[in-house]
Amino acid sequence: MTPDTQQQNARHWARANRVDSPALRRQNLPPMSFFRLPTILVTGLAVGAIGAVPARGQTATLGGVTFTNQGLVGVGRVPASQRDRLNETFGSLSGLALDVRTWRRSPDGTYSGTLYSQPDRGYVKSGVTTNYRPRLHQLAFTFAPAPAGSTSQTQARFSLNDTVLFAEANGTPLTSLDPSPTVSGVRTGFPPLPQAYNGRLSLDAEGLARLPDGTFFVSDEYGPYLHRFSAAGVLLQSIRPPEAFVPKRNTRDSFSSDNPAKDQPSPSPSEPAVGRENNQGFEGLTLSPDGTTLYALMQSALRQDGGEDGNSLRRYTRLVGYDISNPAAPVLRSEWILPLPLYLDGTTQQVASVGDFVALNGRQFLVLVRDGIGRGADRTASQYRRVLVYDVAGATNLAGSTFDNPNFPAAPKGVLAGSIVPATSTVLIDLNDSAQLSKFGLNNGPSDNSNTLSEKWESLALAPTLDPAAPDDFFLLVGNDNDYSTTDGRQDGDNYRADLNIDTMVLVYRLTLPGTGTATAPAILTQPGSLHVSTGGAASFSVVANAGGGALTYQWKRSGEAIPGATLSLLALTNVRAADMGFYTVSVTSRVGTIESTPAILTVATGTTSRLANVSTRGLVRAGEALTPGFVLKGNGTKSLLIRAIGPTLGAFGVAGALADPRLEVIRFGESSPFTANDDWVVGQALRDAFAAVGAFALPSTGSKDAALLASVSSTGGTGYTVRITATSASATGIALAEVYDTESPSTPVRLANVSTLGFAGIGAEGLTPGFVIDGTAPKLVLIRVVGPGLAAFGVTGALADPQLAVVPLGFPQVIASNNDWGDGGQAVALQSAFSAAAAFALPSGSKDAAVLLRLPPGGFTVQASGANASTGTALVEVYDLDP
Repeated sequence: MTPDTQQQNARHWARANRVDSPALRRQNLPPMSFFRLPTILVTGLAVGAIGAVPARGQTATLGGVTFTNQGLVGVGRVPASQRDRLNETFGSLSGLALDVRTWRRSPDGTYSGTLYSQPDRGYVKSGVTTNYRPRLHQLAFTFAPAPAGSTSQTQARFSLNDTVLFAEANGTPLTSLDPSPTVSGVRTGFPPLPQAYNGRLSLDAEGLARLPDGTFFVSDEYGPYLHRFSAAGVLLQSIRPPEAFVPKRNTRDSFSSDNPAKDQPSPSPSEPAVGRENNQGFEGLTLSPDGTTLYALMQSALRQDGGEDGNSLRRYTRLVGYDISNPAAPVLRSEWILPLPLYLDGTTQQVASVGDFVALNGRQFLVLVRDGIGRGADRTASQYRRVLVYDVAGATNLAGSTFDNPNFPAAPKGVLAGSIVPATSTVLIDLNDSAQLSKFGLNNGPSDNSNTLSEKWESLALAPTLDPAAPDDFFLLVGNDNDYSTTDGRQDGDNYRADLNIDTMVLVYRLTLPGTGTATAPAILTQPGSLHVSTGGAASFSVVANAGGGALTYQWKRSGEAIPGATLSLLALTNVRAADMGFYTVSVTSRVGTIESTPAILTVATGTTSRLANVSTRGLVRAGEALTPGFVLKGNGTKSLLIRAIGPTLGAFGVAGALADPRLEVIRFGESSPFTANDDWVVGQALRDAFAAVGAFALPSTGSKDAALLASVSSTGGTGYTVRITATSASATGIALAEVYDTESPSTPVRLANVSTLGFAGIGAEGLTPGFVIDGTAPKLVLIRVVGPGLAAFGVTGALADPQLAVVPLGFPQVIASNNDWGDGGQAVALQSAFSAAAAFALPSGSKDAAVLLRLPPGGFTVQASGANASTGTALVEVYDLDP
C-alpha cells in the first residue's frame, strides 16, 4: 500500500468456535475486552433483470496439475456504515479465516459455518493514524450458491457475533498508531516490537490464521512480524523475521510507516534503507492444510530487492514458511521468491501487489494480486486484479542463506540473482472479467457507482463444497478492504465522514483443485449409535464425515482391534453372536489427518445370565474421614464375598501417597457396629486362594498393612451393607482402594443388585474412581449415578456442587458414556423410570447430579467421578443392576 492508504483487516470469521467468557476470565483481561456483536444487516441491492449465464470452466495448468475456475457463483455485502459492539465502524476484510470444522452443507444445497475476519488499522485520513484498537470479528456465515447469477447480491450473508480486542498479558491495549521511528517496545520474552509514542505496542494487522486450539496468528505490516494471540486476544508471542525483512533507518530498527499520529514527527528518511517498504509488510498469512506450517507473504519486494527503485522494479517478493508443530517454538523452514505479475497501465509497466493467499499444500498456493485502481481511488477501471496459482517446487529455498542478511540483496535493482530459482505461476481467476461480474450486476468501471468493484481486494478463504460428486471442488471467498470508507463513521471516540460509502464485499468463486492436498483434517458430522440385537440378528453402524474435500478412508474397529475388510462408512454385521459384543469405533482418514469416532456399544441378547462380580473404588481417605463403599443383594440366601482395603501395596503400582495402614469394617444397613472387620490381613491359604479365584492381585506373602477378609452375608429382604475404610491413625490421610468381590458363579440365585461408594472427589490422583465388573456371557442394563447436590437431603455437608461422570471400559482408551447434569442428554424420562425401578432415591428435576443408563457387555468398567471446573467435594457414586 501507499503511505496514505489504509489497509483494513476484516476477514470474515464465521461462527463456530466462539470465544467464551470463561476463556476471557482465564486471561484476566480488564472489563470491556470482549463483546458480543449485533447482527450485520446484509443489503439486498436490486441490480436489474439479468439473464441466466452458465458458469464458464476456465482451466490453468501448473506443475502437472490442471485447476478449473467454474466462475462467480455468489456475492455478499455489508453496509459501509455498519457498526460493531463498541459502536465503531466495522471496517472490512483484510484477513479471512474459515473454521472448517463448523462448515456444513444442508440438504437444500445451502451452507453455513463460522468465519473470522480482521480489520486493519482503522480509518486513516491524509496519512494520519489514530489510537484505534486492533481487533478481530467472528461472523456466522451462510451461503446459497447461484451459478447462473442473480438479480440480488445476497448469496453470502454474514451475522456479526463476537469481537476480540487485542491486548498485552497485563491488559494494556494494543494500538494502530504509527510506531516511533526511533524507539522500540521492550517486553520480556519478546523481540524488539513496534511501539507508538504513547507506549502501546503498534499493530497494522493484515493476514489471519486460526489454529485448532483457538489461538490465532496475525501478520503485521509495521514489523513486519507474525504475532500469536490467545482466543481472548492476549498477545502470546511474536515472530521476528530474518533481518533482511526488518525496516532500518540509520542502521537501526525503525518500524514507522511514515503515517505519524497528529502532532507527531515524520521519520527521517521517510522510507527505510532496507527491509520492508512502508505499508508493504506481511500482507498474506495462511496455514498448511495439516496445520503444521505457517506461511507469510510480503506485499511486495524488500527495499534492497528492488523496492527502493519504484513500483516497476519491486517484483520479487518473499514467502516464508515456519514449522509450528509446536506453535510456541516456531522454526523457519522455507523462504522462496515469488515473481509478482507485470501489467501495463497505459504504456507504463507496473507490478501488481499481493492482497492475500491460501496454501493448497506444501508447494502450491492461490495468491490474490491487484493494482491500486477501483472505486475509492482516483480511477475506477482496474487494469489488473487476479488470483494466480504459484508453485514453489524447484524454487530455491533461501531460509538461513546469506540473502537473509540485508547486505546481500536477492534482487538488487529489481534483477534477481542468478543463483536463485523463483516460483512459477499461472492465472486462474480474473476478477475483472466483465461477463462474470455482470451475472450479479457488478462492474469494473469506468462507471462509478455502488456496484463498481472497490480499489483493494485483500482477503481469501477456501471452503469445501462438500459435494460427493466433486470432492475436489471448493468455494473461494475473495474479500475487499473498504478502508472504513463511510459517510457515517466513528472510531477512537470521534465521528468522521469519508467521501464515499464503500460496502464490504465478498465474491465467491467455485474452483476445482485436484490433488492439491486441500483436504482438511476430517470431522465427523454423525457418530455411530449403540445397538442391542438378538442372537443371530443383524447390526449396522454408520458414520458421516467430511474433510474439506478429497477422498476419505475408513477403518472400523471392535474394542480397539481393526476389523479386516471393514473399510467403508457403513459396517454391516450379520448372524451376530455374543463374541461380537464390544465397542465399535471407526477411524476416518483424509489426506492430512485421522479422527476416531466416539464408541458405539453393541450388546447381544444371549438368553444367558451375568452379574456384577466386583466393585472397587480408589479414593482419598482424609484425616478423620472414611471411604465407604456399599452394596445391596438381590435374591434370598447368603453370599460369599471377598472384601479388601488396599493401602501400602498400591505403591507397587506406582500410586503415590497411598494410605499407610487402612482398616475396614463391614456394617449392615440400620446398624452402627460392624459385624466383621479387619486391620492387617491374616496371611493364609484361604485368602490367597480367594485372591486367585476372583482375579485379584496378590498381597505380599510376608504380610502387609493392607486389610482383607472373607465374609458370608445374608440377602434376606434385600439387605444392604456398608464397607467403611478408615486410617488406623486418626490423623493419617492417603489414597486407598476398596474392593468387594463376589466369589460365586454367575448362575447363583443371589447377586449384587447395587454397589455404591461415598467419598471425597478430588482432582487428579485424588479423584473418586469406582470400578465394576460384569461377569458372565450376557449384557447387563445398568444405571450409573454420581450424586452431589442430591446428598443435601440426607444431611451430607461439603457435597460436590456439580458432579460429572465418565464411563471407560478396562483396556479401552475411550470414554463410552458421560454426563454432567442428568436432565441433559435426552435420557431424562428413561432415567426417572430407572430410578423408580432400582428403588433409588429420586433426584430433583434440573439438579446438577449426573446419571446415565447403559446396556453394557461383560467386562470391567471404571466410573470417573469429578467436579465440573475442577471443583471438589463429597460425592456418592452408584451402579444399579436393572436386570430382573
